[in-house]
This record gives sequence, structure tokens and C-alpha cells, in this order.
Amino acid sequence: PDDLLSLVSDVPAYSRFLPWVKASRISQHKQTPHGRYFVGEAVVGYKAFRAQFSTHVDVDEKARTVTTRLIQGPFRSLKCVWGFRDSESGTLVDLSLDFEFSELFLAELLRANMDKAVSKLIMAFTEEAKRRYALIG
Repeated sequence: PDDLLSLVSDVPAYSRFLPWVKASRISQHKQTPHGRYFVGEAVVGYKAFRAQFSTHVDVDEKARTVTTRLIQGPFRSLKCVWGFRDSESGTLVDLSLDFEFSELFLAELLRANMDKAVSKLIMAFTEEAKRRYALIG
């Protein structure tokens, strides 16, 4: 769980392994009583579409969660919560993603391709975890 918490909270690395993320960085990094906080910024793109957005990111190392909330970008709202916990077979991963695009065109484009996009993102995190932590399978 701690390795996956580290991977998901490594926003500066997103541009190296996540599809559509062209650039990523953090700012305003602070330690908190349970972990750390920072502002994550990313530029995403697909074909002719490009957008920049920024989020508040709270990493709770005790609860093993990463919570992301929108500051600004192509969304009307965005909240993402990752949770990690031990299980007999490894690590259970919980992911809650709630968002709404501010532009109807983007909403319709993603709605038509949502399953494919989510699968591609999960696969990218899985492959990066295998690479980073030399996992087999």
C-alpha cells in the first residue's frame, strides 16, 4: 500500500507514464500532521485538444489515501480519492472519481470513451508499478 501511495502521489512523474499527460509538476509543498499537501499542475492533450489544470492534493500517509480537488481547469468540478490497504493477496485499491466538464463538447467526447480511457489510465499505473517495484505479473 505504501508503494502505491507513493506512486499515485508522484505527480511530477505523471508525464513520463500516463497517456495524455504532456507535462506535470507540483508547487506549494507542505508537510501536514498526517502526511503532505501540494498543488498539482498538469497539461493534458489528445490530438488537437490541450488543457491545463491544477488541483489541491492531500496525501494522508496514515490513512493511505490521496485526495485531489479541483482548483482550476476544464472541469466544473473534480474530486478523486485513491485508497490503499493491505489484503491477504496484496493491496486493495479503492478509486473514487467524480467530475464534470465545464464544456459540453468535452463531456460528450469523454462519455463516449469513458471505459476505454479509465482502462488505459489504470493500465498505465499498473505498468508503472511493475516497472518501479520490479513486480512480476
